[in-house]
Amino acid sequence: MDSLRTSDEGRHSEWQPPPQGWISCTTDVAIGRSQSAGAAVIRDHNGTILKILTFQTNHIEALPGETFAVCKGAETMVQLGYKNVVFQCDSSNVVAALNSKPTDVHTLHFNIQELAKIFFALTGNLNLWEIQWIPRGCNGVAHAVARWANRNNSFGLFDLPSFDDFLQQVNADGRVDSSLSLG
Repeated sequence: MDSLRTSDEGRHSEWQPPPQGWISCTTDVAIGRSQSAGAAVIRDHNGTILKILTFQTNHIEALPGETFAVCKGAETMVQLGYKNVVFQCDSSNVVAALNSKPTDVHTLHFNIQELAKIFFALTGNLNLWEIQWIPRGCNGVAHAVARWANRNNSFGLFDLPSFDDFLQQVNADGRVDSSLSLG
């Protein structure tokens, strides 16, 4: 899919919201010792957090875990009725895999072939979509939420006002006030 932006300038230093008429779905996974959890942070073109999804996953490796997180984000976007979506992920391998053609799924790493099929089936329900790589430093909100979910064993779809107070202090670019401890 063609990129929504013609320049990457500024994109690598801070999180950028999607264009007007689009929704962003930023995902991450936190792999723990006894369980793993993922998160999808859904924002509008102003960067306002609309919803937060947290979920448990059985994946203990980063590649399938991150791919699963994007799939859960896509599933949620379809369920919520959004039609123009920018998926954002800090795994360049996942982004490259999901930017491939659905007919090339068999060439992907065997651990993510089924997940890629699921992702392509889900995105077939969207009008327009794109998946972009973002640096880990710009993915701090989704990362912090995934860690929070893993640590607190709390899963579901949340509105921002009903979410834990620490997230109110996380900037849209993923950087956190240094006086806060996210564990």
